[in-house]
Amino acid sequence: MIQIIHEITHAIIRSNLTYDQNKAMLDTEKHYIMLQNYVQGMKAFLQETFTLNDQEALSMIFGGIGDLNNENNSTGVYVDWGNNFKKIVSSHGFSLIYGDANYYLNEIDFFKSGVKGSKNCN
Repeated sequence: MIQIIHEITHAIIRSNLTYDQNKAMLDTEKHYIMLQNYVQGMKAFLQETFTLNDQEALSMIFGGIGDLNNENNSTGVYVDWGNNFKKIVSSHGFSLIYGDANYYLNEIDFFKSGVKGSKNCN
């Protein structure tokens, strides 16, 4: 479901761009817009739709937009990654250090591994 809300948010972002703007903009830049403007709405949707606490919902969201630094040819976004993604993730009580008990991807990894959640399909 997180992929669906993620892609819906991409569609909302694209709807606010011209064709040429959308074509010229990297997904990384769109993820930056998502980080800056849509995290709270995505979190509210996930919590209203599923029984998720803040950390579970935010871990899923941040896991899906945590690739802001992957396309480092977008210098402005790359710099904003270091300044804003880390600040926003930390402000929600997460760590960015793999192995920490509160590492920002732990919650999503618990769902992926079956430690949390329930299977609805065979």
